[in-house]
Amino acid sequence: GGRRAEFPIVANGSVVGFEAYISEGRNFPLDMAGFALNVKYFLRPEPLLFVVNAPRTKGETMFLEATGEPVSALEPMAQNCTEVYVWHVKTAINLDAKHENNAPHISEV
Repeated sequence: GGRRAEFPIVANGSVVGFEAYISEGRNFPLDMAGFALNVKYFLRPEPLLFVVNAPRTKGETMFLEATGEPVSALEPMAQNCTEVYVWHVKTAINLDAKHENNAPHISEV
């Protein structure tokens, strides 16, 4: 996305929203590196599969919607999503500078 960091907003141990560059129309505005699933979703009679031809920015949402689980079923990890254990690096133009300071709990490394 166009932000320095995208993350779930956690209140009282539950995900209540998301800070994401493009969240409109996405129930789960998360990157693949930002979540894990129980193996049960891959062992069921119709296993969970990633939609390879999903519209841009919709792949992860479609994948997670296929579990049938609501956002409220997400289990926030990494100290209520305040720790960063995975970091994507890419060269891109900053699309929206106003989002540079949207994550006060994320500091420069």
